[in-house]
Amino acid sequence: DMGELSNINLDDDLLAGDEDVIMDESSVDSRPSVIMRPQIEFPQIAIEKNISKGMVELRMLIDKDGKVEQTQILDANPKGIFEESALSAVQSWKFEPATYRGKSVAIWAKQVVRFGE
Repeated sequence: DMGELSNINLDDDLLAGDEDVIMDESSVDSRPSVIMRPQIEFPQIAIEKNISKGMVELRMLIDKDGKVEQTQILDANPKGIFEESALSAVQSWKFEPATYRGKSVAIWAKQVVRFGE
């Protein structure tokens, strides 16, 4: 599991002064939570190819304002069908940002988007 960073010890002093540290889900006090998630479009190519369901796993950088700043595909099944829909969908999601020591922080978070289930 590529997202597991729990064996890495974060140096508290390093984090304390740095406004722009990007954390991962195991190191924050509260994780981001979705406050707005528009309907995800079922891709036309899937309809044309008669594919009724699929899954995309991605990671996204949620900034300290709760906006998605970057996205990255980790896995998709079937490949080449649902990735674009998943990426454009999550880019418009809004989050309550993660917090660390009472401050909002940027965080990389993993998300699985399922289609047709």
